[in-house]
Amino acid sequence: MRGVGWRQANGALRDMVCRGLLLELARAGHLELPSATHVHRNPTVRRATHGAKALAPLLLDTTPVEGPLRALRPLEFQQVRRTPEEPLFNYLVAEYHPLGYARPVAST
Repeated sequence: MRGVGWRQANGALRDMVCRGLLLELARAGHLELPSATHVHRNPTVRRATHGAKALAPLLLDTTPVEGPLRALRPLEFQQVRRTPEEPLFNYLVAEYHPLGYARPVAST
């Protein structure tokens, strides 16, 4: 397809974006995909999920925070990738985020 932009800036194909689009179209009933002939086992996905669930359940105050955001100031954000806090972050996302935990795409 010309002009669609299925290539990244480095020239590589955006195959994951394309696959995601096809899956969304199939889920919406706009097309039917053939059955999978082989299920790829990605060891990094298994490791990432295991890492997110490896911590014992924590006792956390899950009382909803109510009020304006400005009442919570100052907010501080820290990068936890490749730090001792990363497993805790992954666990909390897996446990409490509506979409769960998934290893970030193209993370290094």
